[in-house]
Amino acid sequence: MANDKNTKGYRVVVIGVLVVSLILNVVLLSRTTKMEAQVNQVIDMQHNLISNVDGQSVHIQGMLEDMKEQQSWITPITLDIISAKENDRQFSFEWQVKELQKNSEILFHYKLDSQEDYTSIPVKEVEQGFFQANVSIEVPLKPEWHHTVTTQDEDAKYDQGIKEILEENYQDNELMYYVSVSSNDLVKSGEVQSEHLGDFGSEQYGIIQSETHLYEDNYNFLLVNHNEENPSNEIEEVYLLKYENETLLEEQMLTFDSGTNSFKLVQQKQYEDMRLVARVVYQDGKVFEREVY
Repeated sequence: MANDKNTKGYRVVVIGVLVVSLILNVVLLSRTTKMEAQVNQVIDMQHNLISNVDGQSVHIQGMLEDMKEQQSWITPITLDIISAKENDRQFSFEWQVKELQKNSEILFHYKLDSQEDYTSIPVKEVEQGFFQANVSIEVPLKPEWHHTVTTQDEDAKYDQGIKEILEENYQDNELMYYVSVSSNDLVKSGEVQSEHLGDFGSEQYGIIQSETHLYEDNYNFLLVNHNEENPSNEIEEVYLLKYENETLLEEQMLTFDSGTNSFKLVQQKQYEDMRLVARVVYQDGKVFEREVY
């Protein structure tokens, strides 16, 4: 009998402990849930605050730009293409002069970034205070070509000496222009604006991405042409011209890999004074070259 009483007492104690533990867990769970809800509420408030601040910043920036434009004596110059024929592009530039005295001389100035001096031409007043200048510019049509040279160590990990050859089209095809107003020996000039003209070439010949990958003794060369806007004029052939300094050693045609849609030349031996030039031939017969190492 004594053992039965002890057993019953032990069970009561265990059940009591379990009940208390369950109650504590429920309380802790409830508090944890409330705490998570509070934390989420704080996070939501922070996100809303950040969004409001960003919105206010954009609004204030817009107001400042509007005030700046209203207070400016000249509006920004707009550019339109009138006509396009092969390499020639006829551009129309228009703007408004808000503060204009009688007998003022207005000139439009433009140049390519690769040129030293601006060309200045008279303008036409299309209506009171609104002016226009038409300019014919020869835009060299060529692909936008991006090339990279990379090296690898013996463990096939890219080392820190990655060298990228930057795109040259921007220097050749950046058009810069501004307007000046002269009156009573005083000259005012508007801000210099710019327009990248390389997009005309990429519309015709697309974008080329190429890579010369150097290993310890060998190298691979890879070239891909993206020409979605003019798929009827894709690259037909690619050659790699191998020079030793200025002496041409070999001209090798690359194979086309339809699986990767790329031209490849792999496991080529490196040599002293190596210089590599890639040549691409398009379906329209145009040929473009650039140094790739």
